[in-house]
Amino acid sequence: MKVISAVVSFTHSACRKSLFVVIMITAMVFLFGSCLYNNTAILQSSNIVLHDKPLEVIRVNVQGRWRLLLVVGGVSGGTFPVKNNPYMEITGDHIIGGNDLGINLDTTIVWTKGNLYYGQDTYLLTYRN
Repeated sequence: MKVISAVVSFTHSACRKSLFVVIMITAMVFLFGSCLYNNTAILQSSNIVLHDKPLEVIRVNVQGRWRLLLVVGGVSGGTFPVKNNPYMEITGDHIIGGNDLGINLDTTIVWTKGNLYYGQDTYLLTYRN
């Protein structure tokens, strides 16, 4: 009986210590890991609707290299194959577009405010020829 009670009291003491450590780590995260709101930094998001956002949010979220994977639409609503791996690379206010055969667009982006659909105005990415 003495062996079993010693094991139980040791386990109980170990649980108490581990629970204390977990509570302390959680408290430290909340105390020292607080979030600060910084309205000057706009970060990219992987899941965002852009048509109703300000221009700066749109500009930050379209930066990078984009690949055309699928074309859907047309009169019959069909799916059309993509050939030669077309891509578009946006850096700042500069856009480069091309495919495996070469670059066919290398110019400056011009952001214009226009009507998207159903009367909603948004910023549209256009470019100079």
